[in-house]
Amino acid sequence: MHKCSKFFTFNDLLKCSDTFKKHKSLDNTPKEAKTFEWLSKLSTTILDPLVEQFGEIKLTYGFSSESLADEIKKNPLPGIQPDIDQHASFELNNKGERICKRCGAACDIFSKKTTAKELALWIINHCDFDKIYFYGDHRPLHVSISEEMSGKIFLMKKIDGNKKIPIKCNKDNFLSKIELLQA
Repeated sequence: MHKCSKFFTFNDLLKCSDTFKKHKSLDNTPKEAKTFEWLSKLSTTILDPLVEQFGEIKLTYGFSSESLADEIKKNPLPGIQPDIDQHASFELNNKGERICKRCGAACDIFSKKTTAKELALWIINHCDFDKIYFYGDHRPLHVSISEEMSGKIFLMKKIDGNKKIPIKCNKDNFLSKIELLQA
Protein backbone atom coordinates (compact mmCIF):
# COMPACT_ATOMS: atom_id res chain seq x y z
CA MET A 1 0.00 0.00 0.00
CA HIS A 2 1.02 3.62 -0.46
CA LYS A 3 3.38 5.52 1.80
CA CYS A 4 1.73 7.81 4.33
CA SER A 5 4.99 9.40 5.48
CA LYS A 6 8.75 9.19 5.08
CA PHE A 7 9.10 5.95 7.09
CA PHE A 8 5.60 4.43 7.17
CA THR A 9 3.01 3.01 4.80
CA PHE A 10 -0.71 2.88 5.44
CA ASN A 11 -0.39 -0.90 5.75
CA ASP A 12 2.01 -0.38 8.66
CA LEU A 13 -0.84 1.29 10.54
CA LEU A 14 -3.59 -1.04 9.32
CA LYS A 15 -1.94 -4.43 9.81
CA CYS A 16 0.15 -4.09 12.96
CA SER A 17 -2.11 -5.37 15.74
CA ASP A 18 -1.85 -8.91 17.06
CA THR A 19 -5.58 -9.36 16.49
CA PHE A 20 -5.27 -8.40 12.82
CA LYS A 21 -2.33 -10.77 12.40
CA LYS A 22 -4.46 -13.63 13.79
CA HIS A 23 -7.43 -12.74 11.56
CA LYS A 24 -5.81 -11.63 8.30
CA SER A 25 -9.05 -12.04 6.37
CA LEU A 26 -10.54 -9.23 8.46
CA ASP A 27 -11.17 -6.04 6.50
CA ASN A 28 -9.33 -3.29 8.37
CA THR A 29 -9.34 -0.74 5.56
CA PRO A 30 -10.59 2.78 6.30
CA LYS A 31 -13.68 3.84 4.38
CA GLU A 32 -13.40 7.58 5.12
CA ALA A 33 -10.89 9.72 3.18
CA LYS A 34 -10.34 11.84 6.30
CA THR A 35 -9.07 8.75 8.14
CA PHE A 36 -6.27 8.33 5.58
CA GLU A 37 -5.45 12.04 5.94
CA TRP A 38 -5.16 11.78 9.73
CA LEU A 39 -3.16 8.56 9.68
CA SER A 40 -0.70 10.39 7.45
CA LYS A 41 -0.65 13.36 9.87
CA LEU A 42 0.03 11.00 12.77
CA SER A 43 2.92 9.46 10.86
CA THR A 44 4.49 12.76 9.81
CA THR A 45 4.03 14.65 13.09
CA ILE A 46 4.77 11.91 15.65
CA LEU A 47 6.11 8.67 14.14
CA ASP A 48 8.64 10.00 11.61
CA PRO A 49 10.24 12.37 14.15
CA LEU A 50 10.51 9.46 16.63
CA VAL A 51 12.25 7.29 14.03
CA GLU A 52 14.65 10.13 13.23
CA GLN A 53 15.43 10.54 16.94
CA PHE A 54 15.49 6.92 18.17
CA GLY A 55 15.66 4.65 15.14
CA GLU A 56 13.15 1.88 14.55
CA ILE A 57 9.73 2.26 16.15
CA LYS A 58 7.42 -0.77 16.26
CA LEU A 59 3.70 -0.20 15.86
CA THR A 60 1.67 -2.56 18.05
CA TYR A 61 -1.80 -1.14 17.37
CA GLY A 62 -2.78 1.38 14.74
CA PHE A 63 -6.01 1.96 12.88
CA SER A 64 -9.02 -0.05 14.01
CA SER A 65 -12.08 -0.55 11.85
CA GLU A 66 -15.34 -1.49 13.51
CA SER A 67 -14.78 -5.15 12.54
CA LEU A 68 -11.29 -5.20 14.10
CA ALA A 69 -12.61 -3.57 17.28
CA ASP A 70 -15.39 -6.18 17.45
CA GLU A 71 -12.78 -8.95 17.17
CA ILE A 72 -10.59 -7.36 19.87
CA LYS A 73 -13.59 -7.12 22.22
CA LYS A 74 -13.95 -10.93 22.08
CA ASN A 75 -10.71 -11.14 24.06
CA PRO A 76 -11.56 -11.57 27.76
CA LEU A 77 -9.39 -8.54 28.63
CA PRO A 78 -9.77 -6.23 25.61
CA GLY A 79 -8.86 -2.92 27.25
CA ILE A 80 -10.20 -0.86 24.35
CA GLN A 81 -12.85 1.83 24.23
CA PRO A 82 -13.57 2.48 20.54
CA ASP A 83 -15.80 5.47 21.30
CA ILE A 84 -12.91 7.44 22.84
CA ASP A 85 -9.56 5.88 21.91
CA GLN A 86 -9.10 7.47 18.44
CA HIS A 87 -7.86 4.26 16.76
CA ALA A 88 -11.07 4.40 14.67
CA SER A 89 -10.17 7.91 13.47
CA PHE A 90 -13.06 9.32 11.39
CA GLU A 91 -14.78 6.02 10.60
CA LEU A 92 -18.53 5.56 10.86
CA ASN A 93 -20.44 2.70 12.46
CA ASN A 94 -23.29 0.85 10.75
CA LYS A 95 -25.69 3.62 11.89
CA GLY A 96 -23.65 6.28 10.06
CA GLU A 97 -22.31 7.81 13.31
CA ARG A 98 -18.66 8.35 14.13
CA ILE A 99 -17.24 5.40 16.07
CA CYS A 100 -14.95 7.74 18.04
CA LYS A 101 -16.33 11.13 18.98
CA ARG A 102 -12.79 12.54 19.44
CA CYS A 103 -11.73 11.85 15.82
CA GLY A 104 -8.05 12.35 15.00
CA ALA A 105 -5.83 9.25 14.86
CA ALA A 106 -3.94 7.05 17.34
CA CYS A 107 -1.39 4.30 17.55
CA ASP A 108 0.48 2.31 20.17
CA ILE A 109 4.24 2.21 19.77
CA PHE A 110 7.17 0.35 21.22
CA SER A 111 10.95 0.55 20.84
CA LYS A 112 13.53 -2.11 21.63
CA LYS A 113 16.18 0.61 21.83
CA THR A 114 14.56 2.90 24.39
CA THR A 115 11.90 2.90 27.09
CA ALA A 116 8.32 4.08 26.79
CA LYS A 117 9.18 6.80 29.32
CA GLU A 118 11.90 8.18 27.02
CA LEU A 119 9.56 8.05 24.02
CA ALA A 120 6.84 9.84 25.99
CA LEU A 121 9.22 12.52 27.26
CA TRP A 122 10.50 13.18 23.76
CA ILE A 123 6.97 13.48 22.35
CA ILE A 124 5.92 15.73 25.24
CA ASN A 125 8.89 18.06 24.65
CA HIS A 126 9.03 18.05 20.83
CA CYS A 127 5.63 17.26 19.31
CA ASP A 128 2.07 18.49 19.31
CA PHE A 129 -0.18 15.64 20.45
CA ASP A 130 -3.66 15.11 21.77
CA LYS A 131 -3.23 12.34 24.33
CA ILE A 132 -0.55 10.04 25.67
CA TYR A 133 -1.38 6.97 27.74
CA PHE A 134 1.63 5.55 29.58
CA TYR A 135 1.20 1.91 30.70
CA GLY A 136 4.74 1.28 31.93
CA ASP A 137 8.33 1.56 30.81
CA HIS A 138 8.37 -1.73 28.92
CA ARG A 139 4.84 -1.58 27.50
CA PRO A 140 3.60 0.08 24.31
CA LEU A 141 2.90 3.80 24.56
CA HIS A 142 -0.42 5.13 23.24
CA VAL A 143 -0.25 8.47 21.42
CA SER A 144 -2.94 10.33 19.52
CA ILE A 145 -3.45 13.50 17.55
CA SER A 146 -6.60 15.49 16.85
CA GLU A 147 -7.67 18.97 15.85
CA GLU A 148 -7.70 19.86 19.55
CA MET A 149 -4.12 18.69 20.35
CA SER A 150 -4.95 18.87 24.08
CA GLY A 151 -1.52 17.65 25.23
CA LYS A 152 -3.12 15.49 27.93
CA ILE A 153 -0.99 12.83 29.59
CA PHE A 154 -2.32 9.87 31.54
CA LEU A 155 -0.46 7.26 33.55
CA MET A 156 -2.41 4.03 33.62
CA LYS A 157 -2.34 2.68 37.17
CA LYS A 158 -3.00 -1.04 37.55
CA ILE A 159 -5.62 -1.98 40.15
CA ASP A 160 -7.51 -5.19 40.86
CA GLY A 161 -5.48 -7.51 38.64
CA ASN A 162 -5.58 -6.21 35.07
CA LYS A 163 -7.96 -3.28 35.51
CA LYS A 164 -6.35 0.14 34.95
CA ILE A 165 -7.37 3.64 35.93
CA PRO A 166 -6.00 6.82 34.34
CA ILE A 167 -4.00 9.22 36.52
CA LYS A 168 -3.82 12.62 34.84
CA CYS A 169 -0.50 14.40 34.86
CA ASN A 170 1.24 17.12 32.89
CA LYS A 171 4.61 17.87 31.33
CA ASP A 172 5.99 19.19 34.62
CA ASN A 173 4.98 16.30 36.90
CA PHE A 174 5.13 13.33 34.48
CA LEU A 175 8.39 11.90 35.87
CA SER A 176 7.51 12.39 39.53
CA LYS A 177 4.08 10.75 39.08
CA ILE A 178 5.70 7.75 37.34
CA GLU A 179 8.02 7.35 40.34
CA LEU A 180 5.05 7.51 42.74
CA LEU A 181 3.16 4.85 40.77
CA GLN A 182 6.16 2.54 40.73
CA ALA A 183 6.87 2.97 44.45
